[in-house]
Amino acid sequence: MSNVLVRQIPSRPGAACAGPSRAKNPTGAAGGFLLFSAPIWWSPGHPVCWQPGGPQHRGNGVLCGGALPGGDILTRYAIRDWPEGERPRERLISEGARRLTTAELLAIVLRTGARGQSAVDLALALLRDWEGLAGLEAADPHTLTETKGLGPAKVAQIKAALELGRRLLAAVEEEARPRITSSKDVVELMAPRLRGLQVERCELILLNGGNEVVGSRMLSEGSLTESAVYPRDMMQLANRHHAAAVILVHNHPSGNAQPSASDRALTQELVLAGELLRIRMLDHVILGRRDHFSFADRGLIEEYRRRPVAG
Repeated sequence: MSNVLVRQIPSRPGAACAGPSRAKNPTGAAGGFLLFSAPIWWSPGHPVCWQPGGPQHRGNGVLCGGALPGGDILTRYAIRDWPEGERPRERLISEGARRLTTAELLAIVLRTGARGQSAVDLALALLRDWEGLAGLEAADPHTLTETKGLGPAKVAQIKAALELGRRLLAAVEEEARPRITSSKDVVELMAPRLRGLQVERCELILLNGGNEVVGSRMLSEGSLTESAVYPRDMMQLANRHHAAAVILVHNHPSGNAQPSASDRALTQELVLAGELLRIRMLDHVILGRRDHFSFADRGLIEEYRRRPVAG
């Protein structure tokens, strides 16, 4: 993917199209410059021409091939050299963030590209290599720094932006006070926060007497395979926020949602601790890569309420 300025030259009859491109003619006059941000194929000595009225374009042109004298006229330009109306940051201010592509938004976070790459080029490469934002969010920061053009500062910018998005989503959901009626509701609420993490994180959903979410708090975050959750911490947190009921949720970075023996033992302990303090534990949901396990759906929460703690 190249971001280039191409000098407008007259099209030739019968020139073969080299592929549709995103184009704009800032000058509106012959001999001006066109900005393309799309796959562009060319070879030295075979410059491109701009043909008005092409079938697929943004603006009024498509790239077409044509061997013309004068050598290769295709040149890379940094974003600062683009026409002002095409720069991602300026477009965000004038048109709004929703009008920008994911790559353009990521380019604003990156601020600069790498040698021979604009920030948009680098953003596109990252989204391609990591299969989108979810892959970037899950990527190890040290691994990301091995990418050309990414140092610790840019990796920190990416990770901070993604975490802000995660926290915004959590804040919006909490303000909406959704009502939990099933494990499906729990998954819809928590999967955007927990799926894709490379470490195990446990969160506690706090509910009022009507099973409406009044908040959620992280209990612990651990290694790749486990995190430490203590019944005392969970119940103190629930009491502090005057919760009538709670739901424990955690992810399995391995992608397998099946509970371990320690997951089962912990759940039983938490259920009985909640009964003693009159804070009902409604469920414990484990999130895998594509599925989930609900202790309530399997009837285990009620079973644990009837069963004394072993030993």
